[in-house]
Amino acid sequence: MAVTAQQASQEAQWLSDRLSVQVRWVAVGILAFVWGLIISPPKGLELSPRLLLWAGLFAILALLLDLLQYVFGYIYTMKILRKIEREKAEQSYSRRHPLYLLRDACFVAKQVVVFVAGIVLAVAVVPPLLAG
Repeated sequence: MAVTAQQASQEAQWLSDRLSVQVRWVAVGILAFVWGLIISPPKGLELSPRLLLWAGLFAILALLLDLLQYVFGYIYTMKILRKIEREKAEQSYSRRHPLYLLRDACFVAKQVVVFVAGIVLAVAVVPPLLAG
């Protein structure tokens, strides 16, 4: 099935939006789970508060990276919009512009960081569960 550049771009935008939503849900879920374990630790399980806090911190970092991705994108888009208004001509996004690169870096980093948060949470919870 052949696709146009516009179709591929729309699909990429849809997928990046879905990935961002999933990152938010997973990060918030990890935070809620960690909070619950810290406030009311299960009896008979020796959980590492340090690992739980690290998992929570990574989840918060993922949310901050998500926010930064949109901040960088907004700033760059407003810069392009001002240029369009000033020059009265269409403009293109440059994939090499620092703000575009920062936006992309945050997009990738938030996914890696939320995955790391999940791994740290698993390391904190699974071994005590198996040992019990």
